[in-house]
Amino acid sequence: MKIRLLALAMTGLLVLTACARKQATLTVRIVDGAETGALMVADLDGGSGIYRLGADDGPVTIDGHPATADDLADGMKITITFDGMFLYSCPAGLGKVYALDGDGSSVDDRCGLYLQVLNDLWAAEPGLNEGATQLAVDLSGLTDLTPGEKAGLAWRFGEDCGLAPPMEVPLEVLWQEGYLTPMAEGGEENPNLCAWEDGCLFSITGDAETGFEARKWRSGTESYAFSDCTAQMAEDGSWTYTVGEAGAP
Repeated sequence: MKIRLLALAMTGLLVLTACARKQATLTVRIVDGAETGALMVADLDGGSGIYRLGADDGPVTIDGHPATADDLADGMKITITFDGMFLYSCPAGLGKVYALDGDGSSVDDRCGLYLQVLNDLWAAEPGLNEGATQLAVDLSGLTDLTPGEKAGLAWRFGEDCGLAPPMEVPLEVLWQEGYLTPMAEGGEENPNLCAWEDGCLFSITGDAETGFEARKWRSGTESYAFSDCTAQMAEDGSWTYTVGEAGAP
């Protein structure tokens, strides 16, 4: 009887050990937070998932070699090994993190570039943002970020603005869903004859290599744009940009 109980105990121990060792991997890019250690990362596997974790949640390696959290960089691609559990929050959290392995040759901080553009656009012509309690970001015309990177970028921008997470929708959807108020005859049929009294819409179209435009819109007569923007990537993967023309489009 004692032998049977011992065998059952050992079987249970083996099951618990197997469960404890369950592993999954997630390939992501660091959208922001490498400097502070509070990482926001975006799915690179085709989904639009965004996640939060600490840079010191697990052992860090770069290209398989021992490293520290300080070696991680915004724009770096990392593979997270964890227990496969997702925490129900937004952005989602991860369960037990076993390792973070960064790809040292992959640093491309386009999310940081476009976050800077959006923040600069927010600061320009600030009267257009006055009184806004809602935010929308349309990145459908931005061609060099994944769906996950776009979601992470929009979320971080909302945090920087101190507003609730932005809606990721174009002007037409805001109009169709009743967020806009007609300001002239025909506004029921044309969103450019309307105004968003409670919010402001930001959009970026184009890409970093060939050029892009960024715009914020409060109404058909109140908008501001950075046009003919060009960008350049440094050796460390960071980007700078120049505005060709700024003003009302």
